[in-house]
Amino acid sequence: MSHQWYLVSARGEQGPIETVQLKHLASAGRISPQTMIRRASDAKPFPAGRVKGLFPEAAAKPSAQAGDVRLEFFVVAGEREHGPFTIAQLKELAAQDKIHPGTRVLNVDLTITNSARRIKGLFSDEAIAAYEEHVAREKARARAPGWMIVRAHGEMGPFTAAQLKELAQDQEIDRDTMVRRSDLNRAVPAAKVKGLFPEVAAVVDDTAQRAAREEAERQARAAEEQAAREEAERQARAAEEQAAREEAERQARAAEEQAAREEAERQARAAEEQAAREEAERQVRAAEEQAAREEAERQSRAAEEQAAREEAERQARAAEEQAAREEAERQACAAEEQAVREEAERQVRAAEEQAAREEAERQARAAEEQAVREEAERQAHAAEEQAVREEAERQ
Repeated sequence: MSHQWYLVSARGEQGPIETVQLKHLASAGRISPQTMIRRASDAKPFPAGRVKGLFPEAAAKPSAQAGDVRLEFFVVAGEREHGPFTIAQLKELAAQDKIHPGTRVLNVDLTITNSARRIKGLFSDEAIAAYEEHVAREKARARAPGWMIVRAHGEMGPFTAAQLKELAQDQEIDRDTMVRRSDLNRAVPAAKVKGLFPEVAAVVDDTAQRAAREEAERQARAAEEQAAREEAERQARAAEEQAAREEAERQARAAEEQAAREEAERQARAAEEQAAREEAERQVRAAEEQAAREEAERQSRAAEEQAAREEAERQARAAEEQAAREEAERQACAAEEQAVREEAERQVRAAEEQAAREEAERQARAAEEQAVREEAERQAHAAEEQAVREEAERQ
């Protein structure tokens, strides 16, 4: 996915620019790994050297140790990163007390920060132990509630209980000085702080106490005015020094930017020539890739046509086999039906013949019975006639 970027400098921001344009600026030498940039989606700037693949010539440098991870670091100070620095340069900064074991550093090839004390050999064990002890003391002091001295012009502190007692012993504060504990909002006279002032057995005269308080208040006001004048002078001197430093830094930045512009123009001309060569090579590669794609498409079409022909032949053979099977089944069915018809006809003929025989036998029996009846009737008539004759003769 393509990102949009901004170039960040003392004069402001330039952008947005696309990743391709950023790479062109890097290849042309118009930006360096130390140039501060930021993503359009992120407000925090960081050195351009952290963008993977932006400076391939820097990434191609052999690493001294740890495989492909370079022993170069950025020093993280607030929202800004300074560097990159080699191990030797970091050791020089440590010797000058410009970094300490708790300083945050970032390896140029990694994405997480770490404490400088984790870089082997950068600090001695004694320096690390002293730093950790100092951090522990500061944490303990931060956790313990301190004391604030409340003045008319504001508050001073916080002071530890021991420091507050030293101020009382040195008479920097008295019993009427208003103080408050840092974890409370209400101020009280210092006399109410247990153990801060020794107990006085004698009862001091109220008038003397009021005079002492008035004198203390007068001295306090004079001290406050003196402190205010000194603070105003100190702030004025600090402002002048700050203005001088800013002017010097501005002039230095202007000189660096001028030198950078001149160097960038020189590198831009060389980069344009390089870009032209790369563009020609890219077009040649594109033409070769296009030809390869067309050849692959042609072979793919030929393979698809061959596969289609083979599939058509397979389907034709399957259709012929299916037709043959259906024809054989049809003929078998027709033969079965013919056999069934012939068997039915044979059975019909046999039944007709059987019925004819039975009818002939029935008629024969009926004829015989008729003959028997006729014979019986004839014999009966003859017997009757005989009887009549005999009766007649008898009479």
